[in-house]
Amino acid sequence: MLSALPSLNEPLADDTPVSISPDTNLTWLLRARDEMQGMIHDTQCHVLALYELVRSGKEEWETVQKRMGDEIETLFDRLIFTGDDNVHSQRLLLITSQVREEFYRLEKRFNMQLNGNCIYALSHYLIHRTALAPSRLNSEQIRQLDAFLAQKYPLLYSFCLQILETLGQKLDLEPRRIDMLLLALWLHKQGANNQKQVTHAVILAHGYATASSIANVANRLLKNTIFESFDMPLDVTPEAIAQQVMRYLEEHPLASGLMILVDMGSLKAIHRHFDRALSTPVTIINNVSTSMALYVGERILQGHFIEEIARDIARDVPVEYQLYWPKSNKPRAILTTCATGIGVATNLCALLSASIPQALEIDVVACDYAMLASNKTQEPVFMRYDVLAIVGTLDPHIASVPWISLDSLISGEGNHYLMRLFGSLTTPEQVAEINNLLLKNFSLRRVIESVTILDTSKSHQPR
Repeated sequence: MLSALPSLNEPLADDTPVSISPDTNLTWLLRARDEMQGMIHDTQCHVLALYELVRSGKEEWETVQKRMGDEIETLFDRLIFTGDDNVHSQRLLLITSQVREEFYRLEKRFNMQLNGNCIYALSHYLIHRTALAPSRLNSEQIRQLDAFLAQKYPLLYSFCLQILETLGQKLDLEPRRIDMLLLALWLHKQGANNQKQVTHAVILAHGYATASSIANVANRLLKNTIFESFDMPLDVTPEAIAQQVMRYLEEHPLASGLMILVDMGSLKAIHRHFDRALSTPVTIINNVSTSMALYVGERILQGHFIEEIARDIARDVPVEYQLYWPKSNKPRAILTTCATGIGVATNLCALLSASIPQALEIDVVACDYAMLASNKTQEPVFMRYDVLAIVGTLDPHIASVPWISLDSLISGEGNHYLMRLFGSLTTPEQVAEINNLLLKNFSLRRVIESVTILDTSKSHQPR
Protein backbone atom coordinates (compact mmCIF):
# COMPACT_ATOMS: atom_id res chain seq x y z
CA MET A 1 0.00 0.00 0.00
CA LEU A 2 2.87 2.41 0.78
CA SER A 3 4.13 2.08 -2.78
CA ALA A 4 0.79 3.36 -4.01
CA LEU A 5 1.13 6.65 -2.06
CA PRO A 6 2.07 9.69 -4.17
CA SER A 7 5.50 11.11 -3.57
CA LEU A 8 5.82 14.53 -1.92
CA ASN A 9 6.91 16.28 -5.10
CA GLU A 10 4.30 14.59 -7.33
CA PRO A 11 1.68 17.12 -8.49
CA LEU A 12 -1.92 16.35 -7.72
CA ALA A 13 -4.24 15.81 -10.67
CA ASP A 14 -6.82 18.26 -9.29
CA ASP A 15 -8.16 19.64 -6.06
CA THR A 16 -11.43 17.73 -6.15
CA PRO A 17 -12.41 16.78 -2.58
CA VAL A 18 -12.52 13.07 -1.77
CA SER A 19 -15.53 11.79 0.18
CA ILE A 20 -14.75 9.03 2.69
CA SER A 21 -17.44 6.77 4.13
CA PRO A 22 -17.25 3.74 6.47
CA ASP A 23 -17.38 1.52 3.35
CA THR A 24 -14.52 3.26 1.53
CA ASN A 25 -11.93 0.78 0.24
CA LEU A 26 -8.31 1.68 1.10
CA THR A 27 -7.02 0.66 -2.32
CA TRP A 28 -9.65 2.84 -3.97
CA LEU A 29 -8.71 5.74 -1.70
CA LEU A 30 -5.06 5.54 -2.75
CA ARG A 31 -6.19 5.58 -6.39
CA ALA A 32 -8.84 8.24 -5.87
CA ARG A 33 -7.06 10.64 -8.22
CA ASP A 34 -8.25 8.39 -11.10
CA GLU A 35 -11.73 7.14 -10.27
CA MET A 36 -11.89 4.82 -13.31
CA GLN A 37 -8.71 2.98 -12.38
CA GLY A 38 -9.99 2.61 -8.86
CA MET A 39 -13.24 1.06 -10.09
CA ILE A 40 -11.33 -1.38 -12.30
CA HIS A 41 -9.08 -2.47 -9.45
CA ASP A 42 -12.02 -2.86 -7.08
CA THR A 43 -13.90 -5.05 -9.58
CA GLN A 44 -10.84 -7.23 -10.13
CA CYS A 45 -10.51 -7.71 -6.37
CA HIS A 46 -14.22 -8.49 -5.98
CA VAL A 47 -14.15 -11.11 -8.74
CA LEU A 48 -11.18 -12.90 -7.16
CA ALA A 49 -12.82 -12.73 -3.74
CA LEU A 50 -16.01 -14.23 -5.16
CA TYR A 51 -14.08 -17.11 -6.69
CA GLU A 52 -12.55 -17.81 -3.29
CA LEU A 53 -16.10 -18.50 -2.06
CA VAL A 54 -16.37 -21.23 -4.70
CA ARG A 55 -12.97 -22.71 -3.88
CA SER A 56 -13.78 -22.82 -0.19
CA GLY A 57 -17.10 -24.55 -0.87
CA LYS A 58 -19.19 -21.73 0.63
CA GLU A 59 -21.02 -20.90 -2.62
CA GLU A 60 -22.05 -22.71 -5.82
CA TRP A 61 -20.38 -21.64 -9.06
CA GLU A 62 -23.69 -20.79 -10.77
CA THR A 63 -24.59 -18.32 -8.00
CA VAL A 64 -21.15 -16.73 -7.87
CA GLN A 65 -20.87 -16.53 -11.65
CA LYS A 66 -24.01 -14.39 -11.84
CA ARG A 67 -22.67 -12.04 -9.17
CA MET A 68 -19.35 -11.79 -11.03
CA GLY A 69 -21.17 -10.95 -14.25
CA ASP A 70 -23.22 -8.26 -12.51
CA GLU A 71 -20.07 -6.71 -10.98
CA ILE A 72 -18.32 -6.58 -14.35
CA GLU A 73 -21.41 -5.28 -16.15
CA THR A 74 -21.71 -2.47 -13.60
CA LEU A 75 -18.04 -1.61 -14.14
CA PHE A 76 -18.38 -1.47 -17.93
CA ASP A 77 -21.54 0.64 -17.69
CA ARG A 78 -19.77 3.15 -15.48
CA LEU A 79 -16.71 3.23 -17.75
CA ILE A 80 -18.89 4.00 -20.77
CA PHE A 81 -21.34 6.47 -19.24
CA THR A 82 -19.20 8.11 -16.54
CA GLY A 83 -15.78 8.33 -18.19
CA ASP A 84 -14.58 11.52 -19.90
CA ASP A 85 -14.26 10.45 -23.53
CA ASN A 86 -12.92 13.86 -24.62
CA VAL A 87 -9.64 13.24 -22.79
CA HIS A 88 -9.00 10.03 -24.74
CA SER A 89 -11.05 10.73 -27.89
CA GLN A 90 -8.41 9.98 -30.57
CA ARG A 91 -6.99 6.95 -28.81
CA LEU A 92 -10.51 5.68 -28.05
CA LEU A 93 -11.41 5.85 -31.75
CA LEU A 94 -8.28 3.90 -32.65
CA ILE A 95 -8.86 1.22 -30.02
CA THR A 96 -12.56 0.91 -30.89
CA SER A 97 -11.80 0.38 -34.59
CA GLN A 98 -9.20 -2.30 -33.79
CA VAL A 99 -11.48 -4.04 -31.29
CA ARG A 100 -14.34 -4.04 -33.84
CA GLU A 101 -12.06 -5.51 -36.52
CA GLU A 102 -10.86 -8.32 -34.24
CA PHE A 103 -14.36 -9.11 -32.96
CA TYR A 104 -15.72 -9.44 -36.49
CA ARG A 105 -12.79 -11.61 -37.57
CA LEU A 106 -13.04 -13.99 -34.63
CA GLU A 107 -16.84 -14.04 -34.54
CA LYS A 108 -16.78 -15.93 -37.83
CA ARG A 109 -14.10 -18.32 -36.65
CA PHE A 110 -15.83 -19.14 -33.36
CA ASN A 111 -19.38 -18.75 -34.70
CA MET A 112 -20.35 -16.16 -32.08
CA GLN A 113 -22.87 -13.34 -32.24
CA LEU A 114 -21.84 -10.33 -30.14
CA ASN A 115 -23.54 -6.95 -30.00
CA GLY A 116 -21.89 -3.57 -30.44
CA ASN A 117 -21.99 -2.93 -26.70
CA CYS A 118 -19.29 -5.57 -26.24
CA ILE A 119 -16.99 -3.63 -28.56
CA TYR A 120 -17.44 -0.29 -26.80
CA ALA A 121 -17.20 -1.80 -23.33
CA LEU A 122 -13.87 -3.50 -24.05
CA SER A 123 -12.54 -0.36 -25.75
CA HIS A 124 -13.31 1.83 -22.72
CA TYR A 125 -11.87 -0.78 -20.39
CA LEU A 126 -8.58 -0.88 -22.34
CA ILE A 127 -8.37 2.93 -22.40
CA HIS A 128 -8.49 3.23 -18.61
CA ARG A 129 -6.67 0.02 -17.85
CA THR A 130 -3.56 0.98 -19.84
CA ALA A 131 -2.58 3.58 -17.27
CA LEU A 132 -2.70 1.15 -14.36
CA ALA A 133 0.49 0.37 -12.49
CA PRO A 134 1.71 -3.26 -12.45
CA SER A 135 -0.95 -5.39 -10.78
CA ARG A 136 -0.67 -6.15 -7.06
CA LEU A 137 -3.47 -8.70 -7.20
CA ASN A 138 -2.99 -12.18 -5.79
CA SER A 139 -1.24 -14.06 -8.60
CA GLU A 140 -2.19 -17.47 -7.20
CA GLN A 141 -5.89 -16.59 -7.16
CA ILE A 142 -5.61 -15.38 -10.75
CA ARG A 143 -3.85 -18.59 -11.78
CA GLN A 144 -6.54 -20.76 -10.20
CA LEU A 145 -9.44 -18.81 -11.74
CA ASP A 146 -7.64 -18.88 -15.07
CA ALA A 147 -7.29 -22.67 -14.96
CA PHE A 148 -10.93 -23.04 -13.91
CA LEU A 149 -12.30 -20.92 -16.77
CA ALA A 150 -10.01 -22.59 -19.31
CA GLN A 151 -11.55 -25.92 -18.39
CA LYS A 152 -15.11 -24.68 -17.91
CA TYR A 153 -15.41 -22.61 -21.09
CA PRO A 154 -12.53 -23.66 -23.38
CA LEU A 155 -13.86 -22.04 -26.57
CA LEU A 156 -14.82 -18.74 -24.94
CA TYR A 157 -11.47 -18.75 -23.10
CA SER A 158 -9.61 -19.22 -26.39
CA PHE A 159 -11.68 -16.47 -28.04
CA CYS A 160 -10.83 -13.93 -25.30
CA LEU A 161 -7.18 -14.95 -25.25
CA GLN A 162 -6.81 -14.40 -28.98
CA ILE A 163 -8.69 -11.08 -28.86
CA LEU A 164 -6.40 -9.59 -26.22
CA GLU A 165 -3.18 -11.06 -27.61
CA THR A 166 -3.87 -9.57 -31.04
CA LEU A 167 -4.95 -6.20 -29.63
CA GLY A 168 -1.84 -6.15 -27.46
CA GLN A 169 0.36 -6.47 -30.53
CA LYS A 170 -1.57 -3.97 -32.66
CA LEU A 171 -2.04 -1.30 -29.98
CA ASP A 172 1.19 -1.77 -28.05
CA LEU A 173 -0.69 -2.79 -24.92
CA GLU A 174 0.30 -5.26 -22.24
CA PRO A 175 -2.97 -6.98 -21.32
CA ARG A 176 -2.74 -9.10 -18.19
CA ARG A 177 -4.39 -12.37 -17.35
CA ILE A 178 -6.98 -10.72 -15.10
CA ASP A 179 -8.16 -8.62 -18.05
CA MET A 180 -8.83 -11.76 -20.07
CA LEU A 181 -10.71 -13.36 -17.16
CA LEU A 182 -13.00 -10.34 -16.74
CA LEU A 183 -13.71 -10.32 -20.47
CA ALA A 184 -14.51 -14.06 -20.52
CA LEU A 185 -16.87 -13.79 -17.54
CA TRP A 186 -18.67 -10.80 -18.99
CA LEU A 187 -19.05 -12.28 -22.49
CA HIS A 188 -20.46 -15.43 -20.92
CA LYS A 189 -23.04 -13.28 -19.13
CA GLN A 190 -23.89 -11.74 -22.53
CA GLY A 191 -24.60 -15.22 -23.89
CA ALA A 192 -21.47 -15.52 -26.01
CA ASN A 193 -20.88 -19.11 -24.89
CA ASN A 194 -23.89 -20.41 -26.85
CA GLN A 195 -21.88 -21.40 -29.90
CA LYS A 196 -23.07 -24.16 -32.17
CA GLN A 197 -20.85 -26.35 -34.26
CA VAL A 198 -21.04 -25.59 -37.97
CA THR A 199 -19.67 -27.18 -41.11
CA HIS A 200 -16.71 -25.44 -42.73
CA ALA A 201 -15.56 -25.67 -46.32
CA VAL A 202 -12.19 -25.09 -48.00
CA ILE A 203 -11.26 -24.94 -51.69
CA LEU A 204 -7.76 -26.12 -52.62
CA ALA A 205 -6.55 -25.58 -56.19
CA HIS A 206 -3.30 -25.13 -58.11
CA GLY A 207 -2.57 -21.73 -59.64
CA TYR A 208 -2.28 -18.13 -58.56
CA ALA A 209 -5.98 -17.42 -58.01
CA THR A 210 -8.02 -20.47 -59.03
CA ALA A 211 -9.26 -21.39 -55.55
CA SER A 212 -9.76 -17.82 -54.40
CA SER A 213 -11.75 -16.93 -57.54
CA ILE A 214 -14.15 -19.86 -57.12
CA ALA A 215 -14.55 -19.15 -53.40
CA ASN A 216 -15.17 -15.44 -54.02
CA VAL A 217 -17.89 -16.06 -56.61
CA ALA A 218 -19.60 -18.74 -54.49
CA ASN A 219 -19.54 -16.66 -51.31
CA ARG A 220 -20.98 -13.62 -53.08
CA LEU A 221 -23.78 -15.57 -54.75
CA LEU A 222 -24.60 -17.40 -51.50
CA LYS A 223 -24.45 -14.09 -49.57
CA ASN A 224 -22.48 -15.91 -46.86
CA THR A 225 -18.79 -16.54 -46.26
CA ILE A 226 -18.90 -20.31 -46.58
CA PHE A 227 -15.59 -21.03 -48.30
CA GLU A 228 -11.99 -20.36 -47.40
CA SER A 229 -9.49 -20.72 -50.24
CA PHE A 230 -5.91 -21.89 -50.54
CA ASP A 231 -4.13 -21.15 -53.83
CA MET A 232 -1.33 -23.70 -54.26
CA PRO A 233 1.89 -23.40 -56.32
CA LEU A 234 2.28 -26.13 -58.91
CA ASP A 235 5.24 -27.62 -57.04
CA VAL A 236 3.65 -27.66 -53.57
CA THR A 237 4.03 -30.90 -51.62
CA PRO A 238 1.13 -32.84 -50.08
CA GLU A 239 2.83 -32.44 -46.69
CA ALA A 240 2.66 -28.64 -46.91
CA ILE A 241 -1.03 -28.75 -47.89
CA ALA A 242 -1.82 -31.15 -45.04
CA GLN A 243 -0.14 -28.80 -42.55
CA GLN A 244 -2.35 -25.92 -43.75
CA VAL A 245 -5.47 -28.04 -43.35
CA MET A 246 -4.50 -29.08 -39.81
CA ARG A 247 -3.73 -25.47 -38.90
CA TYR A 248 -7.14 -24.45 -40.25
CA LEU A 249 -8.86 -27.05 -38.04
CA GLU A 250 -6.95 -25.81 -34.99
CA GLU A 251 -8.05 -22.23 -35.69
CA HIS A 252 -11.70 -23.27 -36.19
CA PRO A 253 -12.48 -25.44 -33.17
CA LEU A 254 -16.24 -25.27 -33.76
CA ALA A 255 -16.10 -27.16 -37.06
CA SER A 256 -18.61 -30.02 -36.95
CA GLY A 257 -17.20 -31.18 -40.25
CA LEU A 258 -14.79 -29.95 -42.93
CA MET A 259 -15.40 -30.23 -46.68
CA ILE A 260 -12.28 -29.91 -48.82
CA LEU A 261 -12.93 -29.33 -52.52
CA VAL A 262 -9.82 -29.95 -54.65
CA ASP A 263 -9.05 -29.53 -58.36
CA MET A 264 -6.98 -32.66 -58.96
CA GLY A 265 -6.98 -36.22 -57.73
CA SER A 266 -3.43 -35.85 -56.45
CA LEU A 267 -4.64 -33.58 -53.66
CA LYS A 268 -6.83 -36.39 -52.34
CA ALA A 269 -3.68 -37.96 -50.90
CA ILE A 270 -3.12 -35.16 -48.40
CA HIS A 271 -4.87 -37.11 -45.63
CA ARG A 272 -1.85 -39.41 -45.43
CA HIS A 273 0.21 -36.51 -44.18
CA PHE A 274 -2.05 -35.33 -41.36
CA ASP A 275 0.41 -35.28 -38.45
CA ARG A 276 -2.24 -35.31 -35.73
CA ALA A 277 -5.46 -37.19 -35.09
CA LEU A 278 -8.51 -35.59 -36.66
CA SER A 279 -10.90 -33.88 -34.27
CA THR A 280 -13.76 -33.61 -36.77
CA PRO A 281 -14.99 -35.51 -39.86
CA VAL A 282 -13.26 -34.50 -43.11
CA THR A 283 -14.45 -35.10 -46.69
CA ILE A 284 -12.22 -34.54 -49.73
CA ILE A 285 -13.91 -34.21 -53.16
CA ASN A 286 -12.06 -33.70 -56.45
CA ASN A 287 -12.92 -31.87 -59.71
CA VAL A 288 -14.03 -28.68 -57.97
CA SER A 289 -15.96 -26.14 -60.00
CA THR A 290 -18.03 -23.03 -59.32
CA SER A 291 -21.29 -24.96 -59.73
CA MET A 292 -20.09 -27.63 -57.28
CA ALA A 293 -19.10 -24.96 -54.75
CA LEU A 294 -22.55 -23.36 -55.03
CA TYR A 295 -24.25 -26.71 -54.50
CA VAL A 296 -22.07 -27.56 -51.49
CA GLY A 297 -22.58 -24.08 -50.02
CA GLU A 298 -26.37 -24.31 -50.31
CA ARG A 299 -26.41 -27.71 -48.63
CA ILE A 300 -24.19 -26.46 -45.79
CA LEU A 301 -26.52 -23.50 -45.23
CA GLN A 302 -29.44 -25.95 -45.06
CA GLY A 303 -27.66 -27.84 -42.27
CA HIS A 304 -26.83 -31.10 -44.06
CA PHE A 305 -23.98 -33.32 -42.87
CA ILE A 306 -20.86 -33.52 -45.02
CA GLU A 307 -21.31 -37.26 -45.65
CA GLU A 308 -24.77 -36.62 -47.10
CA ILE A 309 -23.49 -33.82 -49.33
CA ALA A 310 -20.58 -35.88 -50.65
CA ARG A 311 -22.77 -38.91 -51.32
CA ASP A 312 -25.33 -36.86 -53.28
CA ILE A 313 -22.66 -35.11 -55.36
CA ALA A 314 -21.04 -38.42 -56.31
CA ARG A 315 -24.43 -39.76 -57.38
CA ASP A 316 -24.99 -36.97 -59.94
CA VAL A 317 -21.50 -35.80 -60.99
CA PRO A 318 -18.38 -37.78 -62.06
CA VAL A 319 -16.27 -37.08 -58.98
CA GLU A 320 -14.46 -39.12 -56.37
CA TYR A 321 -14.64 -38.45 -52.66
CA GLN A 322 -13.13 -39.83 -49.48
CA LEU A 323 -14.50 -39.47 -45.96
CA TYR A 324 -12.31 -39.57 -42.84
CA TRP A 325 -13.68 -39.89 -39.31
CA PRO A 326 -12.06 -38.98 -35.99
CA LYS A 327 -11.06 -42.15 -34.17
CA SER A 328 -11.61 -40.79 -30.65
CA ASN A 329 -13.19 -37.92 -28.69
CA LYS A 330 -16.39 -38.09 -30.71
CA PRO A 331 -19.24 -35.90 -29.37
CA ARG A 332 -21.99 -37.70 -27.43
CA ALA A 333 -25.49 -37.90 -28.87
CA ILE A 334 -28.98 -39.31 -28.33
CA LEU A 335 -30.90 -40.23 -31.49
CA THR A 336 -34.62 -39.70 -32.02
CA THR A 337 -36.59 -41.59 -34.64
CA CYS A 338 -40.16 -42.35 -35.68
CA ALA A 339 -41.66 -44.91 -38.05
CA THR A 340 -43.97 -42.24 -39.51
CA GLY A 341 -41.11 -40.11 -40.83
CA ILE A 342 -38.31 -37.68 -40.09
CA GLY A 343 -40.70 -34.81 -39.30
CA VAL A 344 -42.00 -36.38 -36.10
CA ALA A 345 -38.45 -37.44 -35.17
CA THR A 346 -37.39 -33.80 -35.52
CA ASN A 347 -40.16 -32.66 -33.18
CA LEU A 348 -39.17 -35.30 -30.62
CA CYS A 349 -35.59 -34.08 -31.01
CA ALA A 350 -36.71 -30.55 -30.03
CA LEU A 351 -38.54 -31.85 -26.93
CA LEU A 352 -35.57 -33.87 -25.75
CA SER A 353 -33.09 -31.07 -26.48
CA ALA A 354 -35.14 -28.73 -24.29
CA SER A 355 -34.77 -31.21 -21.42
CA ILE A 356 -30.96 -31.53 -21.49
CA PRO A 357 -28.76 -28.66 -20.23
CA GLN A 358 -26.29 -27.35 -22.80
CA ALA A 359 -23.44 -27.77 -20.31
CA LEU A 360 -23.65 -31.57 -20.72
CA GLU A 361 -22.69 -31.18 -24.40
CA ILE A 362 -25.00 -33.97 -25.55
CA ASP A 363 -26.40 -33.50 -29.06
CA VAL A 364 -29.86 -34.77 -29.93
CA VAL A 365 -30.07 -35.89 -33.56
CA ALA A 366 -33.19 -36.81 -35.55
CA CYS A 367 -32.72 -39.88 -37.78
CA ASP A 368 -34.74 -41.66 -40.42
CA TYR A 369 -36.14 -44.88 -38.98
CA ALA A 370 -35.87 -46.92 -42.19
CA MET A 371 -32.19 -46.02 -42.59
CA LEU A 372 -31.42 -46.85 -38.95
CA ALA A 373 -33.25 -50.19 -39.10
CA SER A 374 -31.56 -51.11 -42.37
CA ASN A 375 -27.97 -49.94 -41.87
CA LYS A 376 -27.71 -50.37 -38.07
CA THR A 377 -24.32 -49.13 -36.80
CA GLN A 378 -23.10 -48.65 -40.39
CA GLU A 379 -25.28 -45.54 -40.61
CA PRO A 380 -22.93 -42.47 -40.81
CA VAL A 381 -24.36 -40.97 -37.62
CA PHE A 382 -22.55 -43.70 -35.65
CA MET A 383 -19.25 -42.68 -37.24
CA ARG A 384 -19.81 -39.07 -36.26
CA TYR A 385 -21.17 -39.53 -32.72
CA ASP A 386 -20.77 -41.64 -29.61
CA VAL A 387 -24.44 -42.67 -29.51
CA LEU A 388 -25.75 -43.06 -25.97
CA ALA A 389 -29.36 -44.10 -26.67
CA ILE A 390 -32.18 -44.08 -29.21
CA VAL A 391 -35.59 -42.59 -28.38
CA GLY A 392 -38.57 -43.20 -30.65
CA THR A 393 -41.86 -44.87 -31.48
CA LEU A 394 -40.45 -48.10 -32.93
CA ASP A 395 -37.34 -50.07 -31.99
CA PRO A 396 -34.74 -50.18 -34.84
CA HIS A 397 -33.15 -53.20 -33.06
CA ILE A 398 -29.55 -52.02 -32.77
CA ALA A 399 -28.08 -54.36 -30.18
CA SER A 400 -25.22 -52.13 -29.01
CA VAL A 401 -27.41 -49.06 -28.31
CA PRO A 402 -30.25 -48.91 -25.73
CA TRP A 403 -33.69 -48.05 -27.08
CA ILE A 404 -36.23 -46.01 -25.06
CA SER A 405 -39.79 -45.97 -26.34
CA LEU A 406 -41.79 -42.75 -26.54
CA ASP A 407 -44.58 -44.46 -24.59
CA SER A 408 -42.25 -45.10 -21.66
CA LEU A 409 -41.13 -41.46 -21.60
CA ILE A 410 -44.74 -40.27 -21.53
CA SER A 411 -45.58 -42.68 -18.70
CA GLY A 412 -42.35 -41.81 -16.84
CA GLU A 413 -40.92 -45.33 -16.94
CA GLY A 414 -38.31 -44.47 -19.58
CA ASN A 415 -36.90 -41.71 -17.41
CA HIS A 416 -35.12 -44.24 -15.19
CA TYR A 417 -32.65 -45.26 -17.86
CA LEU A 418 -31.97 -41.64 -18.89
CA MET A 419 -31.40 -40.79 -15.24
CA ARG A 420 -28.83 -43.57 -14.95
CA LEU A 421 -27.25 -42.34 -18.16
CA PHE A 422 -27.02 -38.72 -16.98
CA GLY A 423 -26.01 -39.77 -13.47
CA SER A 424 -22.54 -40.70 -14.70
CA LEU A 425 -22.14 -37.36 -16.49
CA THR A 426 -23.33 -34.72 -14.02
CA THR A 427 -24.31 -33.89 -10.44
CA PRO A 428 -27.36 -35.31 -8.61
CA GLU A 429 -28.91 -31.82 -8.52
CA GLN A 430 -28.67 -31.48 -12.30
CA VAL A 431 -30.03 -35.00 -12.76
CA ALA A 432 -33.09 -33.95 -10.73
CA GLU A 433 -33.47 -30.84 -12.90
CA ILE A 434 -33.33 -32.97 -16.07
CA ASN A 435 -35.94 -35.32 -14.61
CA ASN A 436 -38.32 -32.43 -13.94
CA LEU A 437 -37.82 -31.11 -17.47
CA LEU A 438 -38.47 -34.56 -18.94
CA LEU A 439 -41.69 -34.91 -16.97
CA LYS A 440 -42.77 -31.47 -18.16
CA ASN A 441 -41.75 -31.76 -21.81
CA PHE A 442 -42.91 -35.35 -22.28
CA SER A 443 -46.34 -34.95 -20.77
CA LEU A 444 -48.99 -36.51 -22.99
CA ARG A 445 -50.43 -33.17 -24.07
CA ARG A 446 -47.00 -31.70 -24.97
CA VAL A 447 -46.06 -34.75 -27.03
CA ILE A 448 -49.40 -34.76 -28.89
CA GLU A 449 -49.02 -31.04 -29.65
CA SER A 450 -45.44 -31.51 -30.84
CA VAL A 451 -45.90 -34.50 -33.10
CA THR A 452 -49.19 -33.02 -34.43
CA ILE A 453 -50.96 -36.35 -34.31
CA LEU A 454 -54.05 -34.53 -33.11
CA ASP A 455 -55.20 -30.95 -32.84
CA THR A 456 -55.65 -30.94 -29.05
CA SER A 457 -57.71 -27.75 -29.06
CA LYS A 458 -60.30 -29.51 -31.26
CA SER A 459 -60.10 -32.99 -29.77
CA HIS A 460 -61.14 -31.65 -26.37
CA GLN A 461 -64.18 -29.81 -27.68
CA PRO A 462 -67.57 -31.45 -27.00
CA ARG A 463 -69.30 -32.82 -30.04
